[in-house]
Order: sequence, then C-alpha cells, then structure tokens
Amino acid sequence: MHKTLLVTLFVAIATISNAEFIARNNTVLDTDRNLIWYRCTIGMRFEPVKQICNGSPKALTQMQIPAVIEQANKQLGGSWRLPSKNELRSLVCKKCDAPKIDAELFPNFLSDRYWSGQKNWMSRKNYWSMNFYTGWLHGMAFPDQELYVLLVRDIR
Repeated sequence: MHKTLLVTLFVAIATISNAEFIARNNTVLDTDRNLIWYRCTIGMRFEPVKQICNGSPKALTQMQIPAVIEQANKQLGGSWRLPSKNELRSLVCKKCDAPKIDAELFPNFLSDRYWSGQKNWMSRKNYWSMNFYTGWLHGMAFPDQELYVLLVRDIR
C-alpha cells in the first residue's frame, strides 16, 4: 500500500511521462532500466519554467570527461557516469526526425554523436558512440575525438 502511494505521488508531480520514461525537473527516470538521465547535454543547463536546455553544449574527449563527471557529482549529487552503448540505444526514437530522441524528454538535443563509456571489444582503443542524427551506434570513436556527453546514474 505504501509503495503504491509513493509511485502515484511521483507520477503526479512528473512533468512528462510515457510508459518507460518520466521527466521531472532536470532528470528523466528510466523505469525499465532503473536509471536517471540528466536531461541536457553537458555544457547546457535545464530551465524548468521553459522546460528547455539552454547554454553551449561542449564536445569533449574521453580524457576530459572524468573531471566533468566529478563536477556533476558535486553539483547534481549522486554518482553520474557515461552510459553504456545499450543505455544510449534505449533513448533512440525511431519514429522521430533528427535528433532521434524524444524532444519533450530531452529538449534542445543535438543531432550529433554522443560518447558511451564502453570500449569496443573488437577495436580496444576505440569507444562506442551513438549518432542521434541517424540513431545508429558506432564503435570507432577514438578517445581524443571530441563528442558530446549525456550523463546517467543508477537508481540505488
């Protein structure tokens, strides 16, 4: 009974909801995977009144990302990280025009490549990335390339 009440209250205060995702303020809850996504590309900030991400998105190398994650952990709280390739793939909206992501959940998203934190096991020096213009995964991103970053954390 208490558990049902908590879920009902959470959904009632959510701003946007569908079967799998619930947006609330600057985060999106992925109920299927028990993840919390930051709604904006790194370099941008969520504006709750307008429900948009504003600012200048920052393309980063893999070497720059740990410092950004450390800063996100301090500012946002929690243990933020880069998503896996499959976590990124779960955000792809096949019916959406570019960018291939739900624009209500992730406003002002870029039609570009985003880092995963997962190395390509077939080419160990390369990482997986998601191209949100096409909705396709790529396993050939070199660590010194500058790609965009979307952070995620696990629900504990």
